This record gives sequence, C-alpha cells and structure tokens, in this order.
Amino acid sequence: MIMNNKELLRNQAKSDICRGLLIMIGMLAGSKAGHDKGMVYVIIKEEAEYVYLADGSSKTLCKPKKKNKKHIQIIKKHSEPELAVRIQEGRIDDIEIRRIIRQYETSIITGENRR
Repeated sequence: MIMNNKELLRNQAKSDICRGLLIMIGMLAGSKAGHDKGMVYVIIKEEAEYVYLADGSSKTLCKPKKKNKKHIQIIKKHSEPELAVRIQEGRIDDIEIRRIIRQYETSIITGENRR
C-alpha cells in the first residue's frame, strides 16, 4: 500500500503523540517575554530551541515571529492533528489563524475552558 504525503504526515503526528513526544505545531502559545508579552499565537514551525509563531495579523504565515521556546507558554496542548498537518502542508491561511485565536479568546471570556 502506497501512502501519499498527507497520510504520511498524519501517521507521523499520531505516532509521535502515541510515543509521548510534544508536538508543538498547531498549538496555541502565549508570549511570556518581550515586547509582545501576553500575546496569543499559533505555533507554525518548530526547531530545536525556537518556534515560529503567527497571529494572522501582524505576524503572518509568510513572516512569522521567531521566538525562543523558553519565552512561550503553551496554552492549548491538545492540538488537532489535522491542524498540524494542514500547517505543514501549507493548507492554512492567515484568516483561519485569526479565527482559531479569536475562538480561543472568546472561550476564555465566556468561561468555556473552566472545569
């Protein structure tokens, strides 16, 4: 059976989740330091010590913010595997990034995230 790139990425993401590895792509993160302290972003790329963040407005997918992993706080650990795949394949746009962040901020205001 031959898998296409989409299936390979999806299976890799599921495999990493099962092994307990922290996959940051697609997660929401808050800035803990710098002039953007308190801002919410979506992680679109990950390197050894840095992540690349987008908010869909000032920091777009074409020009993301490079930030040290020490200076972010993961907000939403349960990233949708489909979102990570879409980011890696380039099938997401700034409008959707803004929608994801706005949806999260609305859930905080309305108290949907409380236990």
